[in-house]
Amino acid sequence: MPTGATGGARNPIGTFSEAVTLNDGTTVNSFAQEILLQKAIERGIAANKSELVVRSLLPVEDLKFTTEAPGVSLATATAYNTVVNVTNPNNKIIAFIGATYTGATPKTDPTTLVGFIRGSGGYIDIWTTYLVSGLQNPIGYTSSPVFMLNNDTFKVNYYNSGAASSASSLALIGLVVEPIGTVLSPNSG
Repeated sequence: MPTGATGGARNPIGTFSEAVTLNDGTTVNSFAQEILLQKAIERGIAANKSELVVRSLLPVEDLKFTTEAPGVSLATATAYNTVVNVTNPNNKIIAFIGATYTGATPKTDPTTLVGFIRGSGGYIDIWTTYLVSGLQNPIGYTSSPVFMLNNDTFKVNYYNSGAASSASSLALIGLVVEPIGTVLSPNSG
């Protein structure tokens, strides 16, 4: 299990690669799904896995963006800009597992770091996303997902290394666990 995967101490700088396979051969996606299901049961969201669904992170539903299309304006130059500031509901846990640049020119995107804050504390993790922008396929996964539990208030800050009001095309990749029927009903129909 990667350091910090269950909320303990973690490396403060996330490392990325195009495909992450953990030491035991599992992918970050399947690893995060198992941790999400385990945490949901431990935290009383459901009694067993059959009552839960794991789905992709949705910007409007989960992060309170105004559109599902990726991209935000970063108002302040050479500083962190808060792009997400939400409180998870009682029935949802989120795992951030990666990031991708969706713009035409990812190498010039102003977002170079992503910081995650839980509650009123400091950063619990910072990802160096500018490394992803240089990949042929600008998508990267971390080996240490960031989990935001039910009832957690959290922020996601993008560091703008560009000018004021720069447009960022960075999109976060994540998974969400919640009771079946909250957003998806996979066994209906």
